[in-house]
Amino acid sequence: SLSALIAAHDQLAAAGVTIRSATEPFDTSTSIGTFLFQLLGSLAQLERSTIKERMTMGRARVAKAGKWGGGVLPLGYDLDEKNSLTPSRRYIESTGLTEDALARDIIQRIADGSSAVAEAKRLNALRVPCQKRYKGEKLDGNTSGIWQASRINQMIRNPVYYGRRVYHSN
Repeated sequence: SLSALIAAHDQLAAAGVTIRSATEPFDTSTSIGTFLFQLLGSLAQLERSTIKERMTMGRARVAKAGKWGGGVLPLGYDLDEKNSLTPSRRYIESTGLTEDALARDIIQRIADGSSAVAEAKRLNALRVPCQKRYKGEKLDGNTSGIWQASRINQMIRNPVYYGRRVYHSN
């Protein structure tokens, strides 16, 4: 930010340090050099703000259209050709269920009194794959493949499973 840049410059100036650029036409030992330094800082801050604003407007446009904004797809969902969430019909052989039915089953078991720990143990015993999927069938290779209670807890708190989509904007 411009204020951080100026604060850093003021501290350097108080210590007797000047800034000379090898690529830009300024030397902060002169008044015009200090002006150019601050002007370039202002332009950089403007560009940063403009990029952030455009990104926010783009995310809002995607959300308003009801499309998936990106990130990990919730268990039980895929994306259709319009980039909207749709129930996943992937069959999970060890459970005899499709992925969307499995997600509903997990939530129902928790509602009936099961715990996240018990559900994680059950899914691991059934050898249900624990993978994070993204748009385009991309899988996250950083997961251990083992269900953890924390993953179940995140899942049951996800508003998507209750028919709500939450969009956070800056």
